[in-house]
Amino acid sequence: MFDLNMDLKDLIFEESKEGRNKLIGMGILTGLSTTAIIGVINLAAGNIQETLVDFRYLTLFTIAIILFIISQRYIFRQTSQVFENIVYHFRSRIAKKIESTELRVLEMIGKSNIYNKMTQRSSEISQMGAGVSASFQSAIMTFFIILYVAFISFPAFLLTVTIVSAGVYIYLQKQQRALELINQSNQKELEMFDSITDLIEGFKQLKMNKEKREEVGEDVREITKRVRDIKIETFDINSDNYIFAQVFFYILVGAIVFMLPVLVESYYEGISSVATAILFVIGPLSTVVAGIPAYAMANIAVKEIYELERELDQFNGFDYRSAKKPNFRIDHSLSPFKEIQFSDVNFEYGTLHGEPAFGVGPLSFQIHNNELLFIVGGNGSGKSTVLKLLTGLYYPDSGTISVDGTIIKRLSNAQSYRDLFSAIFSDFHLFKKLYALQDLNEETIQDLLELMQLENKTYFKEDRFTSLDLSTGQRKRLALLIAMLEDKPIYIFDEWAADQDPEFRHFFYDKILPDLQSAGKTIIAVTHDDAYFDVADRILKLDMGKMTWLKN
Repeated sequence: MFDLNMDLKDLIFEESKEGRNKLIGMGILTGLSTTAIIGVINLAAGNIQETLVDFRYLTLFTIAIILFIISQRYIFRQTSQVFENIVYHFRSRIAKKIESTELRVLEMIGKSNIYNKMTQRSSEISQMGAGVSASFQSAIMTFFIILYVAFISFPAFLLTVTIVSAGVYIYLQKQQRALELINQSNQKELEMFDSITDLIEGFKQLKMNKEKREEVGEDVREITKRVRDIKIETFDINSDNYIFAQVFFYILVGAIVFMLPVLVESYYEGISSVATAILFVIGPLSTVVAGIPAYAMANIAVKEIYELERELDQFNGFDYRSAKKPNFRIDHSLSPFKEIQFSDVNFEYGTLHGEPAFGVGPLSFQIHNNELLFIVGGNGSGKSTVLKLLTGLYYPDSGTISVDGTIIKRLSNAQSYRDLFSAIFSDFHLFKKLYALQDLNEETIQDLLELMQLENKTYFKEDRFTSLDLSTGQRKRLALLIAMLEDKPIYIFDEWAADQDPEFRHFFYDKILPDLQSAGKTIIAVTHDDAYFDVADRILKLDMGKMTWLKN
């Protein structure tokens, strides 16, 4: 059963449950075939005759090789599928949670955090598949080879187990520092992502301000330098640990050859067979040791992804400990509507830790069906916040929003309320494909392209526009075209005309908005264009989160 407290080994165990027994069986077959190869080689070497080949041993050797190949291929293939399924379930589950979460949650968690977990951390788990498969097989091979050593010489077996156990203990103790550094590196990589985002998304501003550009660039270099230093220190520790492990293996061989004959008089007879087996075990043990750092990194990635899921679950009202999902009821349509009512609505931004910040309210006003409402105010006055409250992207901390007397609640009718709106925010996103629009009429789309003066800029083909490489103003026109195709009752425009040329701005206010209103649409537009205030039925002004009417 899925649990957010699982670690990587638990996930592997859970994901492989359908073919687990066969996978273990193939692992045992790998160990047995490897041991058989060593045994046949020792027997053949002890019975070698000049110019003659013992075909019995050759046949056994060939069968062991074939079994080794079959079992190894199966384990590698199945392990790869297990790890890819783990990553698939991680990504699809988080994507589903993001779909059902709220805008404020995403803002508080942060884009860089989500990108990092969905891409880099997930990839670390995926890349670990081959390493875990090799380590799994090598561990089983080591186990059977050591059993073979016990069959040949029990004193050699005891010495091997003692030295290997001591080496593993010391290795794991030394590995703790590497784990601490991996955690530090992961945190610094999040900071690096944010700084690179600043460098790319703020490129235009930085290009025009040399001093600012140099300071941002210095921040990027400083963070990347710290990431580099941490990774180099981690690599040095892992390298030292690997060398330590290799030296321990050679000490084991030396102890078998030089020390054991002194301690055990009857040991001389099997010394060559034991030495051969020990030399064979060095390869598998090296693979296990080399896989420990990669496994540790993948395990940390699993825990970090689970932490992201916990944050999403916490804000979505899902208790992962009890596995109780929030009780979402079926939405009921709120369209057509007569009036949207804000009653003493207050909202305040806060952080993940609950510290207060800017807020708006109390807000009390009505929006009537088929009216054209302008919202005005200076920067930071709360216009965008009110739009997010109005569209159901934010929920009031107190007060209510209702439609025709029906109060909007997150667990009952919030989605039906949001379905009333087509919104073009100032930070809008154009999707490459037209989603949730079926049976589109290409003639209608062509007419709208001409209305938006985009007929020579892009074309509609196979459920998408051929090019989104447009100016900001043209991208807004394309977003408006898509909003018209969605044909929702209410249109939200967040300073839509700010990036239009004077001619099209005039066309927007004097032609497009009146035509939408004539078609029965309700329009709420944030604007600074006071030359067109006469177009609005009413004008709401915001200042420091408080509202007044300029025209009512």
